[in-house]
Amino acid sequence: MAQNLDLNLPSVAPDDYISRYDTGNLLPAALYTLVDLPETELREAARICETEIYGMKESDAGTSVRPAPQPRFVSQPLRDVYNTHIELAPREEYDPLYFIVITDGKWRETGVLLVGLYEPMEDGGDEHGIQSLVCRAEAVGSIFVNLQIANTDWHEVKEQVEYEWEEKRDNPSDDDTDRFEPPTGADQGQSEDEGPDYPSKKPAVDYLIPIYILDSVNADALVHSLEENIHQKPNPHTDYEIRTQASLTPNVAREIDTKTLDKPNPTITADLIAQACALHPVRCRANKWLHKTLILLCDTTATASAGLVLIRLTWDAITQGRSKSALKEIGAAAPREAVRIPGDSEMGITYGYKAVANGISILARDHDAFGLFILNSQFEHLDASVVERGRNDKKCGDEYFVLPPTEVNLPGTGTEETETITVSWTLEEAVKRFPWFCHDARLQPRLSRRYFVWFDMHTVKKEGAVLVRYRWDADIERDARELWEFNREEADVSVLRVPAKRVMAKACAMAEKDVDDPGAGDEEGWMSYVPGWNPNGCLYYTEKLRMQNRQLILATSKQKVADLMQVLQSNCRFHKTTFFEQSKS
Repeated sequence: MAQNLDLNLPSVAPDDYISRYDTGNLLPAALYTLVDLPETELREAARICETEIYGMKESDAGTSVRPAPQPRFVSQPLRDVYNTHIELAPREEYDPLYFIVITDGKWRETGVLLVGLYEPMEDGGDEHGIQSLVCRAEAVGSIFVNLQIANTDWHEVKEQVEYEWEEKRDNPSDDDTDRFEPPTGADQGQSEDEGPDYPSKKPAVDYLIPIYILDSVNADALVHSLEENIHQKPNPHTDYEIRTQASLTPNVAREIDTKTLDKPNPTITADLIAQACALHPVRCRANKWLHKTLILLCDTTATASAGLVLIRLTWDAITQGRSKSALKEIGAAAPREAVRIPGDSEMGITYGYKAVANGISILARDHDAFGLFILNSQFEHLDASVVERGRNDKKCGDEYFVLPPTEVNLPGTGTEETETITVSWTLEEAVKRFPWFCHDARLQPRLSRRYFVWFDMHTVKKEGAVLVRYRWDADIERDARELWEFNREEADVSVLRVPAKRVMAKACAMAEKDVDDPGAGDEEGWMSYVPGWNPNGCLYYTEKLRMQNRQLILATSKQKVADLMQVLQSNCRFHKTTFFEQSKS
């Protein structure tokens, strides 16, 4: 900085200046000089000041920084520049709140002075006043634009600028130029690690949703299908919440045609997750509005059936003062969790991504879950608390029971594209449709494909619930219509009466046993299911029946046998033959 220059400024602008001239119009910053520079160098300085502005084209030169009508104040006090700039405001040709001043002939090395007339004071209070900061010449235009559109604030700028100067002093020969490299504009082609253009102003939402997409998928069409309230958002660049961050090409040893990748390939998915996680902190460096830790990934060409991958990347979300290479290393090494969420409509974003981001839902349950079919229920989600205590106090996704829909949409059998069916979930209907339910709820983490629970809301307190064991091949890759019409003869179905308060624990215990021994539990009183069997009134609890059966077998008198047999027959018509045979033995 040139010696003996008076750089003093008043503490605040005139009382009515800000209210009168801060119209919000995006006008260029005026460039002044306190040192004697040729006209050509002054124009060159203005050009260099625009170097790092995001998406700046050569034809846009002068739209963000340009020399003032009277730019030269050689050896004059900075206060004179300030007074002139104040008088320039009524012309509405230059930004009234910011201007740039060259204070040293070696401005390329020493930087230029950015002056803001309405910035937060150093004490961190609500007061605003005049502030100034020496910035790199290449960066000052970008800093000005981001301040102008409220994409950053003075405190953030000051912290970043101070870090950059400190780095430059500590590493005078540092050739890690990407520390100061601006993001690449969309017109120049997508940069490998900076990503697409960020919004020109702060979005109306709290965060933007980043999505990374398999290279063979039409990104625009996918985002259009997922964006909420699309009819109210005419401009994808300014209105959309979901923002494509990169088109990813799988890096796997065996060549795979990604154009026909309609089902998740574990190797490809793992590679794409790794790529997205490594890139994401760099994307956050370029676009501060992106959600820092929750990432969407499209890893197939059939998101309607395969869903999307929701990734939670655990890192400190700090991008300032870190180079792109450092951020890549952070993203690559950061812990991550991934689950699948629906990808067939905007509902997957609302109840999948946003519910997790807003703290309404957990990412994925860490326990088994089971289908729950309820008959005669008006409020299924409330009635589910009959078998799951505390359900209504849990976050979404942490429940033990998953409810089927009562309105089912199936692929049409004739000319109709889809068929809508209204279902009453009797036990027989639940047994018939359980394979379809497993397909429909295939994205539910840790959902059992062997056990489910059924009860009738009218009789559950007296009769308890029915735990159903469904032994089948559990192939949910079949068509929804095929599974809806599944041949129950291909499965071995058994039922077990359990008190409503105990059925959840019983289901969890049975599922855990099946992990170690798929045939476990045969000795515990299960009954083979017979179509048409009416569960209501046939038996109160299987545990009670087994106890009575044991009493029958151990009975020593004919009268005792007759009495117990009468009780058994009245309680369970279904087991009559079985217990007669056991009594004889």
